[in-house]
Amino acid sequence: MKLLIVDDQLATLKGLSEEIDWKREGIGEVATARNAMEARIVFQKGVPDIMICDIEMPVENGIQLGRWVRSMGYGTKLIYLTCHSEFEYAKEALELRAVDYILQPAPYEEVAEVVRKALRDIAEDERKTKTLNKARAFEETQGYFFQSVWKDCLMERGGGKKAAAMLEVPEKKAALWLVLLQTVEWREGKALWDESALTVVLDSLLADIFNSSLFWTAAAMTESDVYAFGIQSRKEAMTEGELTKQLQYLSAVFELYMPCRPALYPGRAAEFAALPELYRKLVKRKESNVTGKSGIFSSGLPEMESQIAFGKEMRQWKVWLGTGQPEKMERAAEGLLSELAGMGRLDAGTLLEFYQEFMQMLYGASREMNGKNMSELFHTAEELELYRNGMKSLDQMNRLIRHVASAYSPVEMDTSQKEITELIKRYINSHLGENIMKEDIAGQIHLNSDYITRIFKKETGISVKSYIIQQKMLAARQLLQDTDLPISHIAVKLGYSNFSHFSSTYKKQFGITPNEEKRRSSPPGTLE
Repeated sequence: MKLLIVDDQLATLKGLSEEIDWKREGIGEVATARNAMEARIVFQKGVPDIMICDIEMPVENGIQLGRWVRSMGYGTKLIYLTCHSEFEYAKEALELRAVDYILQPAPYEEVAEVVRKALRDIAEDERKTKTLNKARAFEETQGYFFQSVWKDCLMERGGGKKAAAMLEVPEKKAALWLVLLQTVEWREGKALWDESALTVVLDSLLADIFNSSLFWTAAAMTESDVYAFGIQSRKEAMTEGELTKQLQYLSAVFELYMPCRPALYPGRAAEFAALPELYRKLVKRKESNVTGKSGIFSSGLPEMESQIAFGKEMRQWKVWLGTGQPEKMERAAEGLLSELAGMGRLDAGTLLEFYQEFMQMLYGASREMNGKNMSELFHTAEELELYRNGMKSLDQMNRLIRHVASAYSPVEMDTSQKEITELIKRYINSHLGENIMKEDIAGQIHLNSDYITRIFKKETGISVKSYIIQQKMLAARQLLQDTDLPISHIAVKLGYSNFSHFSSTYKKQFGITPNEEKRRSSPPGTLE
């Protein structure tokens, strides 16, 4: 424990620091200061646990010093000494949460007893903090455990039956509604949502929409951008119409407050034991939404009446690839898919047919037009992911098309790659206050987004996303060190609407929080 004694009277300072056996009282370090300025310097070197301070000091009195201590967020226990029993001083000391207010002259034993009281308060505070932290950790662990068990039940993995037995459902024989929620049509901020963030938000929304005293709810992320939640009424069974009405409200909340829209896939009411089979059916229904539309899909999307032939288009695209015109292929392929989606003619079967013919076209370009072979096109793990997932959604197929166009682009020369990397850096550094997306960068330099991502990583060794974060955090550090701007303003200035995300990102980058950086950069004695 560290004790700081502040008094402008040298005799009092010497007596309090030397005439009491502080080690016996549990104090390991005693520091002294003759005025408020010296006291601040002591705080800069290490925050004291307890401060004994004279109130009547020249220039800046002990109450003013106490206000500074509290403004800095320090939890130091304050003990005041004074020769005057003025009510106003006692009142101000109370407002600063002082441990006690001692009238001088006071016996050393009385001072030591007040310090013992402060030490007991510190021990009690630590005990409460530990208890609170344990409770919070338990709640978080319980939450993660609950989500994990719910997920295992639905997917019948990791001992699904055992997990089902552990999950507390009010009535496992009663009707329970299962709904899949897919996040689609992201407008901005997707990078800010980690895998658990939306689950937490969804849990909160479900608790609000379905009163927890009336309904049992559970939610978990089951795959990327897909969440499964269950609802069971604790009293009267809920009808399909009532569920649809609540899902419409949930969609409206997303529209107003979230950076994306939901595609909702509600299943029929079923007993708990039937949930895994129902979950598989809902996943198939979700997979038929290849265009990633938002809305409530109470049944599967209708099958197309007939398959569409793409032979004529593919022959032309093969020629364009072989003659150095990949950008024409890219525009035509994406345009065709967009047109089909707009007409409501792009379902999972049509997209699969398109994917298969597209891959055949690539084989043909390789054999007949001296094009790139498949091992060149799909070499890295990321590229192989594109190869495997192209038929799963319109977005994945478009990414695959853009990748192929980039690979065939004649721009791929070392000097051009360096120039492209510099253009990317220049754009990022001049737009640090925005939520920068790689598509925005690609649009500015007129190149494919997947292509610039690959080139940037090759030239710099880090991803575009990592570079953006790095530059934003360097700019944040400069502002924290050189300006008096509040930390929240700096976060917003650099495109962060979520302060906790900004703070955790900063700590991950530099090892300290923005608050710690601000304190470190403030000169000793500076008032905030």
